[in-house]
Amino acid sequence: MAGGVEQSRVTTDGIRLDKWLAGLPSVGSRQKARDTLERGKVSIDGAAMTPADGGRVLAEGTVVSIAWNRPGTGEKRTAGRVALERAGVVVRHQDDAIVVVEKPPGLLTDAADLEQARFRDTLRKRVKAYLSVEDVWPAHRIDRDTSGLVLFARTPEVREHLLQQWHTQSPLREYLVVVEGKFPKQKGEFSDWMVWDPKQRIQRSCSPETPNAWLAQASFRVQEHFGEKATLLVVRLVTGRRNQIRLHCQLANHALVGEPLYRRREGGVEFERQALHATRLGFVHPATNQPVVFESPPPADLAGLLARLRTDRDAQRRPGR
Repeated sequence: MAGGVEQSRVTTDGIRLDKWLAGLPSVGSRQKARDTLERGKVSIDGAAMTPADGGRVLAEGTVVSIAWNRPGTGEKRTAGRVALERAGVVVRHQDDAIVVVEKPPGLLTDAADLEQARFRDTLRKRVKAYLSVEDVWPAHRIDRDTSGLVLFARTPEVREHLLQQWHTQSPLREYLVVVEGKFPKQKGEFSDWMVWDPKQRIQRSCSPETPNAWLAQASFRVQEHFGEKATLLVVRLVTGRRNQIRLHCQLANHALVGEPLYRRREGGVEFERQALHATRLGFVHPATNQPVVFESPPPADLAGLLARLRTDRDAQRRPGR
């Protein structure tokens, strides 16, 4: 155990994290396993585990770290941590420079103006309360009903460092996207001219000569087809603008499943929000200057949608159908 950090490799495939922790001699019980998770001492691949991760299923070979003496892990959950967990937010990584969290659908990343900041619940407010600090600064945003990874800077200087990376289009930003219908290409590029409509608060397709037009770019690859009903894409942003992926897909005649704004016809697969999840985020850490990558699996609602689509597809493939 170097520096108070215990590292152990999982030898049983498919075991729950809390049960596996309880089986360690240094932990010894489910209660102490929960307590260790509550104090933020447990991490996997650099991502801090929370009590919400107790049911996480571990694969054989996974390395789990327990930082018994790490500063800041000696106290149980604060009111801010409890509020964060109740909102469905999971802290994937935190240090003196940055915080990486998983945002659930339905929570605004940040307020658009001072009036909203006064009255609206936001992820930024929740993270501030969790850290007990005056402020944090989002390095980027995702839509309210989009789920997945969001990066916050803990100082204005760190935020500026991160924004420079965003300006050079160097960060890795990958999304899981479920679109209506069978996507015709296995991989390719999106490249569309867009302009933001401040009155309607949507992106619109436009010509290069339109005032304030910008060229939106992203790459895509098909991860899974669900017959003719839907397709799961992995989309990697090159540029990054509000609602960009949603309009790309509409312009390709394959609107997102659950899309409330960017669609040309009604009907399709039912889902309570746009099926969009920020699944991978990579950038150069502003303190260490080393590349880091964080991953987020599909949340429960999106995982349920994918399971339903697979069931329907497999039923259609059975003999006699």
